[in-house]
Amino acid sequence: MSILIINRFAHDRCQYEQWLSGLDEELLLLTDEEVIDSFPAKEYAYIESFSRFDTNGKVELRALELYARYQFHTIIAISERDVLRASYLREKLGLQGQLPESAFQFRDKMQMKQIAQAYGLAVPRFATLRSNLDLISFVEKYGYPVIIKPIDGAGSQNIQVIYNQFDLEVVLENGIQ
Repeated sequence: MSILIINRFAHDRCQYEQWLSGLDEELLLLTDEEVIDSFPAKEYAYIESFSRFDTNGKVELRALELYARYQFHTIIAISERDVLRASYLREKLGLQGQLPESAFQFRDKMQMKQIAQAYGLAVPRFATLRSNLDLISFVEKYGYPVIIKPIDGAGSQNIQVIYNQFDLEVVLENGIQ
């Protein structure tokens, strides 16, 4: 039995071989070329790195090839950016775990907030920004501060915070990211 790990983080953050040591499973690691040297290769039945990890479709190709060889039963992906990738693979291979519909709801901040709100959870005011006018209207309606986050953002990456009119003008001048 084996487990496929799709990973972008350095070993000091993700010590899979230690975390999963009690399972007596072969570990297969597909990772970013920038962090591969941080992993103890001897602890993995298979380990491979990829350039441009975020967009490199060879990650999925290799996962399918590894499934044919190892018949892994689980796919682990702890990065927000890899949740969808892993869900598509699970769906194609018929594996248990988070599938695309749920992964989209997790990744798409608008869907996530709408679902939370529908279940009675408190969420901050939010809107989809399709244009600069959407942002201006939101500020006019709700005031400051305003936080702009990409709909599929991960953690705090690419967040813009608008505290006042000056900040608003800077964001408008530079463009909504």
